[in-house]
Amino acid sequence: MRFSKWHGIGNDFLILTEDDLNTARGGGSAYVGEWLGDRRPRIEDDAVIAVTDRNFGVGGDGILVLGPPTVEDADARMLIHNADGSMADMCGNGIRVAARFLVERGIVTPGVDGSFGIETAGGVMRPTILEDGRVRVDMGDLTTDGIHEIDLGSVDGDLAGYVLSGRVVSVGNPHFVVRREPEGHDLHRFGSAAEHHSHFPDRSNIEFYEVGDADAGIVRMRVWERGVGETLACGTGACAVAFTARADAGLGDTVTVRLPGGDLEIEFDGDRAYMTGAAHEAWSGELDFSAIVAGMPAGRLPSHT
Repeated sequence: MRFSKWHGIGNDFLILTEDDLNTARGGGSAYVGEWLGDRRPRIEDDAVIAVTDRNFGVGGDGILVLGPPTVEDADARMLIHNADGSMADMCGNGIRVAARFLVERGIVTPGVDGSFGIETAGGVMRPTILEDGRVRVDMGDLTTDGIHEIDLGSVDGDLAGYVLSGRVVSVGNPHFVVRREPEGHDLHRFGSAAEHHSHFPDRSNIEFYEVGDADAGIVRMRVWERGVGETLACGTGACAVAFTARADAGLGDTVTVRLPGGDLEIEFDGDRAYMTGAAHEAWSGELDFSAIVAGMPAGRLPSHT
C-alpha cells in the first residue's frame, strides 16, 4: 500500500487514502476493518501502533486517512488515528499537511478564494495554501470552560500533593493550558496524569506555556498530546495557548507560538482563530501492515495482552 510521510513543524504523520485502504480490505487484509455503521475503512489498532512505532515501524505521531466528505460544505474528509490506536477529533498540523497533499495530488481544487473544506470529527476546517507554501487555516471559534484545578494525586499516587491550574479550551478537541515554565521535566512528569484526569472524561491534550516577549506577542510552549505523548508541535494546542495568553496574559490578537519544532502564527478575529504554518513532505513508500505487525515484539500490541 502506498503511503506518504509528512510533517508540520516536526509533528509527523503517515498519509493514506481511503481508496488504498479499501483495496487492501478487498484483498483480505486483516488490519483494515469497517467503521460501525459506516462502510468506510478503519485501520485496526495493532496496525496503527505497529506502523507508528519509531523503532519497529515507519514511525509517526499518527496516521491521517483522507477520503470523500460526508457533508456538503467540505471537499474531503480526514480521519485521524493517534499513535496509541485511539481517534482524534481534530489536528491542526494534520490539516495543514493534508491540505497540501490533497492539492498537490490533484484530489481537491481550491475555490476562487483559494480555500477549501476538510471535514473532521471536530468540524469542517478551511485551509488556504499561501504562495510561500505555508498553509493558513480558519480554525473556527474557540471556546473555554474557564480555569480549573486538577489534583494529579487522584490519578497517580506518586504525584500526591501536586495540583495543576489551567484553562480548559476547545479547538474542536480538548486542551488544558497551564501557564508554567515549558522547559524542564515537568511536562513528562505530569503530562500523562493530567491527560487521564477524571475532569477530562475523553482525556485531554496538555500544554505548558510561558510568555517569551509580551510586546512582540511571543509565547513558548510544549505539548503532551492525548493518545501520543509529547510531540514537537501541535496546531490546535498552539491555538489554545494563544487564546489563553490573550485571556490571561494580556497578549493581543496576533500571537507567535514557539514550539520545539518551529513557530506557528495565530491570529484572532474575536474568538475565531487563524493558524499559519509550514507543511512538508518528507518521503513516500510502500507499506505492508502484516509484515510490520509481525515484526513487533511480544507484549507491544493490544492483541498480545
